[in-house]
Amino acid sequence: ARATKAEQSAQAGEHAARLNAYASDMNTARQAIDDSNYVQAAERLNRHRPGPGQADVRGWEWRYLWRQARSDALFTLPREASRQIVSLSVSHDGRWLAAGIGRQTGLTVWDLRTKQQAARLAKGEKFAYAAFSPTQPLLAFSSRRTDSAGQEQNSLHFWDTDGQQMIAELPLNDTCFGVAFSRDGSALATCTETEITLWQIPSGTKISTYQRPGQRGESEGATDFAATSDLALAAYGSGHYVRVVDLRHGKELWAANPWPMPMMALAFSPDGNTLAGAGGYGVSDIRLWDAATGQETGRLEGHTAWTSSLMFWPDGKKLASSSADQTIRIWDLTSQKCVDVLRGPWLEAWRVVLLPDGKTLVSSTKDGSICFWDTSVTHPRQAFVTLPVPVVRWRFAPDSQTVVALHPYGEVSRWSGTDFQQKEFLLNASADFDSCILSGDARLLATHHPDRVVRVWDISSRKLLQEWTCVEKKEQLLSFQAGGDKLITWSRSDNLVHERDTTTGMETQSWQGPAGFLLGFGLSPDGQSCLSLGEGTDVIARNLADKSTSKLNLTMEPALGALDTSFSPNGQLFAVANGSGFAQVWDTATWGDAVTLRGYLKGVSAVSFSPDSRRLVTGSSDHDAIRLWAAENWQDVLTLEASGFFYQPAFSPDGNILGAVANGSGEVLKLWAAPSWEEIAEAEAMQQKGGTRPQ
Repeated sequence: ARATKAEQSAQAGEHAARLNAYASDMNTARQAIDDSNYVQAAERLNRHRPGPGQADVRGWEWRYLWRQARSDALFTLPREASRQIVSLSVSHDGRWLAAGIGRQTGLTVWDLRTKQQAARLAKGEKFAYAAFSPTQPLLAFSSRRTDSAGQEQNSLHFWDTDGQQMIAELPLNDTCFGVAFSRDGSALATCTETEITLWQIPSGTKISTYQRPGQRGESEGATDFAATSDLALAAYGSGHYVRVVDLRHGKELWAANPWPMPMMALAFSPDGNTLAGAGGYGVSDIRLWDAATGQETGRLEGHTAWTSSLMFWPDGKKLASSSADQTIRIWDLTSQKCVDVLRGPWLEAWRVVLLPDGKTLVSSTKDGSICFWDTSVTHPRQAFVTLPVPVVRWRFAPDSQTVVALHPYGEVSRWSGTDFQQKEFLLNASADFDSCILSGDARLLATHHPDRVVRVWDISSRKLLQEWTCVEKKEQLLSFQAGGDKLITWSRSDNLVHERDTTTGMETQSWQGPAGFLLGFGLSPDGQSCLSLGEGTDVIARNLADKSTSKLNLTMEPALGALDTSFSPNGQLFAVANGSGFAQVWDTATWGDAVTLRGYLKGVSAVSFSPDSRRLVTGSSDHDAIRLWAAENWQDVLTLEASGFFYQPAFSPDGNILGAVANGSGEVLKLWAAPSWEEIAEAEAMQQKGGTRPQ
């Protein structure tokens, strides 16, 4: 018995430690996503995939962050090991992809039809910079190896893609950092530490050599050599300078020193008129120059770290840039604006190349990943979606796919679609109401009007169900019962809580409210009992089935204004939001204190539980807009930031979407979506097979 007790205690301690670590990692993952560090976010999330026999502690926040951290890539080629890819090139027919590895692993050639590695060339050699001929089945690449005498040997290799065999090897005077074919495939340019050489193809004879001054930067991540498609001009990085030379006459045209850091990336537009360049560490903007004169013609700003490579589209209208900030950006060069951002998770994005179809982009990373992207579509990554019109009251429909909303001007509409932007008019409930509520299933609407009339609308049939005149000028609408056949209201003058039949408008029972002003009201999930919260500690419990009333002695702290309340769906917890800056939770079995949740900069305006009762959502403002708490240990597992003061938080019935209304400049409904566990499993299985990512 002692051994069993000790084992149970150890298991409980281990589980508690897992819960605490989970809460910490979820908040770290959210911050990592905000910082575009998708690798760290993915690592934090993956720590909490349950092992054999372990309880799954993950909740909605894990699924939401999984989507935010997930790669936008169509698929990724199998990665053997962590290797830095320093060059990428694709054959003119789109069949072959060459990936040059930085240190002592040579160059790999992939068959893109099968997505399998077809060849490994120059094994054990370094700095494999590669380029496919635009007209012939020919691959040229450089490498450096150490001979038996310990001497470094630099070479230029030619590989026949049809016969898949090496056909020539030429010596280079130094380490090569760039290879480029002319558009007709008749010539090749190589750039080493000390010279730029033009070669005749296929003979391999030298046409000319240009001695390049200055020192190259130290980074293997750089692509600081570029040549025009006719090999008339070349640009290279020389310390902090970018230099452009006329290879036909062997003279320098211009030089610029745009940043106090070494050049990292250069690329010419297809027509040779524009040169794009980016600097090193601490520099994030991309400069555009007139290639002939060196006059700056534009700047592209958006990356948060240095840019490693640049690539123009064949028509010269767009530019792709890969960056150490773990993103790839697509730029429209007419407007000089970023039109799309492609995200990891990965380490630094190092290379980009476009397939002949003009839409599939291939990228490589510092850790050796090779990813494929569809650039014909954009990849927006919204934290939330917003209904385009103000909202007074709202509910999810039972199907979780639609939202029913009441707008300030009295219109009731249904919103559907992927982003809930498709509107369907349902009915007009008149704009002169002074209070209103929706039933939990979004089927019924009740409105109270200044002329003391209460109207109940059947939204599903789009008609007025019933109306009656109240004795009181203002009768506050509190809640529909679960089935919608009863409506609970409160009249201030006599402090009575009323239950009325929604089909007849007749009162079925009433009882005395709490002392003073009614601040809050809560209806149990089964609709059999309710709580009325007054000023001070006066709480009235009403059993609606047997019509009995009792008082509860809850240790409530003083409130500022109205109190929002929520029972957990399993009925075990009762939560109250307090404008003084905290939320309180009680155990309904004993009505003892469960927890008081603090740490808000401003008041807490609303509370709501997830459908599985495992998460409590609180609404506040700005940095504390929406906060999720794990009901098992009351750790905050996620905070969603947004402007405004948030109230009416609610999960969709399937638990996948969280919504709340922000009361700032107008009343705006915001919706945060998480994929289901089934969608996550399907997407991950597809990715492991190397298939196309579901859109």
